[in-house]
Amino acid sequence: MQNENEAFARLQELMDALPSMEKKGARLAKALAAREALAKVRYRDGQAAEAARIRTRVEEAKCSLEAAKADADADDEVRVRGLVLALSNQLAIREGAAFDASRQAESALAAGRFATEADAWAARLGDDEFAALESEVEEFKAEYAATLEACRAIYPED
Repeated sequence: MQNENEAFARLQELMDALPSMEKKGARLAKALAAREALAKVRYRDGQAAEAARIRTRVEEAKCSLEAAKADADADDEVRVRGLVLALSNQLAIREGAAFDASRQAESALAAGRFATEADAWAARLGDDEFAALESEVEEFKAEYAATLEACRAIYPED
């Protein structure tokens, strides 16, 4: 800052811009919450899809087990029974993960104050828009702090 008049004039400009920047900061926070919530939603959906895939394999293996029993093929029955058991264990693990992922998604949506997933999708920003808004808010904060400090240095508190 060249002189104290310029410092205080810039501080006034920044203070005048503060309400607008607070709105931008709130928009940025909402977009960040949406990103976090939607990441949890995508993870939940992936876990559910994987559980469904394993569930299908369990059902197929159970059909193979019934066929082995009908054919009285003891060796095949033992092999397929082991497959059913292994797949059932995988399914139980995946269903637990899917349940946990669902709870995390619900929690993230609630934390972001999104009533629905659609609300979170509506609040999200594209990567470029998010980065630009984040940069603008951070630059404003830094300039505001520096200008305020410069003004305080001109008239230090006693």
